[in-house]
Amino acid sequence: MPKHFTSAVEEPANLIQTPWFDGYGQELRNRLRHLPADHGYSMEKLARQLFPVCLRIANWCGTYSGASPEQIMALTNDLCGHSLRGLVLSVAGLAWSGLGIDLGCTRDELLRVLNYLRRKGPMSLSDMLYRAHIQDAKTRDMLVELFETEDLARVDGKTLEATSYVEFVEALYARKEFPQPVNHWAQLGEEGQSAA
Repeated sequence: MPKHFTSAVEEPANLIQTPWFDGYGQELRNRLRHLPADHGYSMEKLARQLFPVCLRIANWCGTYSGASPEQIMALTNDLCGHSLRGLVLSVAGLAWSGLGIDLGCTRDELLRVLNYLRRKGPMSLSDMLYRAHIQDAKTRDMLVELFETEDLARVDGKTLEATSYVEFVEALYARKEFPQPVNHWAQLGEEGQSAA
């Protein structure tokens, strides 16, 4: 395998041009614009290099297994899809610490209120306003909306409760904006069966 990785990895200008990859590319860019520029550059570069690296891995596997070009491409696309999903979910997971999201206030303020909610447990929205020493109801409502959007907290009637880390991660993987990648290997098998 080392000889397959002696040359530099090319960096395509774009991700694979499919709706699934386009959606993930957009989600990644949306998150990265709220991080320092050097983080964004590195992550986008990594995302674009996934396909050529996955292709090298699949070619290496195919060389020794006798895989067809179609099988190598299916494996490449599947490996690339799962890798990109993992990268984007990791960046989205930074929201737990108040990173990679449009805050609407300072990160220190968001974390102060969120950590208060995590420590003190469920409370009413009015209690949160006064006990967490939030400036005004408008700021509280903005924070509550952000907490709900990122699944950092959940509102039940007039009670707000911080989401546990386990709940946050489970919800992250279940979000509609982070669908599973297309299973190209399975599609390849279905095409073979229909042709037979």
